[in-house]
Amino acid sequence: MPPRTAHPVTVPSWLIVPGAALLVASFACYVQLVQAHPGVVLGGLDLAVYQGGGEAWRHGEAVYDKTFTHANLGFTYPPVTLLPFAVLSLIPHATAAKLVAVAIAAAAGLTAFLVTGVLGHRGSAGRLGLAAAATGVAIWLEPVHLSMNLGQINAFLMLLVVADFVLIGRTRWGGIGIGLATAAKLVPGLFVVYLLVTRRFREAITAGVAFVAATALGWIADPDGSNDFWIGGLFYRDDRVTSAVSTEYIYNQSLHGLTARLLPEGIAGVAWILLALLVVVGGLALARFAHRRDGEPAGMLVCAFTALLVSPIAWTHHWVWIVPALVYAADLVRRAPARLRTAVVLLPTGLLLAFLAWPLRAFAGSPLVPRGVLLYGPDLDIERPAHRTFAEALTGETYTLVALGTFAVAAGWLWRTRRTHTPTDAPGTVDPEPSDPEISAVR
Repeated sequence: MPPRTAHPVTVPSWLIVPGAALLVASFACYVQLVQAHPGVVLGGLDLAVYQGGGEAWRHGEAVYDKTFTHANLGFTYPPVTLLPFAVLSLIPHATAAKLVAVAIAAAAGLTAFLVTGVLGHRGSAGRLGLAAAATGVAIWLEPVHLSMNLGQINAFLMLLVVADFVLIGRTRWGGIGIGLATAAKLVPGLFVVYLLVTRRFREAITAGVAFVAATALGWIADPDGSNDFWIGGLFYRDDRVTSAVSTEYIYNQSLHGLTARLLPEGIAGVAWILLALLVVVGGLALARFAHRRDGEPAGMLVCAFTALLVSPIAWTHHWVWIVPALVYAADLVRRAPARLRTAVVLLPTGLLLAFLAWPLRAFAGSPLVPRGVLLYGPDLDIERPAHRTFAEALTGETYTLVALGTFAVAAGWLWRTRRTHTPTDAPGTVDPEPSDPEISAVR
């Protein structure tokens, strides 16, 4: 049965005009910025690694033994990704960097469009206007902006997962997108666990089959590389991801990075493991509760933030999930009771300010370009800065602390409203079967 919404809203079709205008103006500003500082704003560093790996594979070279770019970065993705990267390697780097940047912005916009549909928004023209406006804003969110700069793939993986959750409950193919995303990068695998704890076993099995099939394809394409990656253990070596920096690097906005920066070296590792276990259990429990109380977008987003928090490395450009989170938070303002609307509007406002790319000079003498607010705190240093105040230290943990704070707010909100809605009142939820004893008990 398709997901149903209790409070659908028809979005006025005229919104496509201001939405498109905002997108055009935003993109024009972005183009001007690229022209002024091309190497700083659109360098394509990670894209060069993808293209280098794809080219090495095309020539029969051992991809995982090589390093690429002036930063001597290794190829860290599973072998199956070499197939699309091989195609990408046929395009000149400068051209590919521009095409991928546009594609990343489009993926963010399409993600926003899909989420509005799950939230009960109706009217294609109006939803396109909202998605266009969201894209215009997303370009200036630090995770998306940096993804466009580096040529990163995280926005595409996010789109795969979100599209999959749109399919779940509508077709028999739900779960494939999650499986493919996990085959390209292991972190989305937590969504398979989320499917299990929300009792969508068929979709979880489908995701597992898709993962195995894609991984097998990678094994056929590069047997030696697959042996090194999966059997040789390259997939869990985070030192390959941090080869040019360190776990303490301020752009690593995960619990691992937080504990490495804030705690003494002797206890940081143990503290990270304990904290990660606590957050993954609590996050999945909250995701399940959010799914039951407020539908798919809520549970999906809690799971996404949980995966980012507990991942050993979560660079700031991994946090592209802020785009659907902002769409969902803005919709909460629409659905909130009038007496609470002023308070609820603080959530999307706070998220926007925390993840916005602010004008900043990353280094002395560098140009004024968009950068994340977290860089206003500690010095941008590969290792931990020698001298910093407590406030500076907290500023350097912006993403992780905002995510944990959002969890606390979400838990309080869902608990406070638990008696005022039934599970079918939530956007994106499937009408439960009356024979389900657990749901009957909640009713």
